[in-house]
Amino acid sequence: MCSSDLEIFNPEPTEADVSGWFLSDDPGIPKKYRLPLGSKIPAGGFLVLTETAFNAEATGTNAFSFSADGDEAYLFAADAAGNLTGYEHGLKFGASPAGFSFGRIVDSTGREHFPLMSTTTFGRANAAPFASDVVISEKIGRAHV
Repeated sequence: MCSSDLEIFNPEPTEADVSGWFLSDDPGIPKKYRLPLGSKIPAGGFLVLTETAFNAEATGTNAFSFSADGDEAYLFAADAAGNLTGYEHGLKFGASPAGFSFGRIVDSTGREHFPLMSTTTFGRANAAPFASDVVISEKIGRAHV
C-alpha cells in the first residue's frame, strides 16, 4: 500500500453506501475504524481512505497503519447501530517497495489476486501489474535410469 492508503472498489451497477461499516487490519478485531456517514461509492467507482483517517490519534487504541513488510485489510458491513451484519471482505498482502501499491485482479476463474501494480492509481482503474526484469524459467526433461 502506498503511504498506507486504501481504496475500496464498487463493481456493482448501483451506488454502495458503506456509511458506518468498519475497516480493520485484524479480522479478530473488526471494529477498529468506522467509516463516517456519507461514505458512498458510486457504481463502478472508488472510495479512497488515507491513513490520516484510520491511524488518527482520535481513533485511540484502534488506530492502525499497514506495514510495508506485509499486512492484512478487512472491510466489515454494519448496520446503523454498529452491529456487524455478516458481510466481510479482506485480503492479505506481502511486502511492497516504496511507491508501489497492490491492485485487485480477477482471473478467468473468478478468483481475486492482489499483485503489485506498475503505478499507483488511487481513485481510478488499476494500472497493469508490475513486471519485473527477472524471469524464472523451468526446463522439464526426462530422467534416464
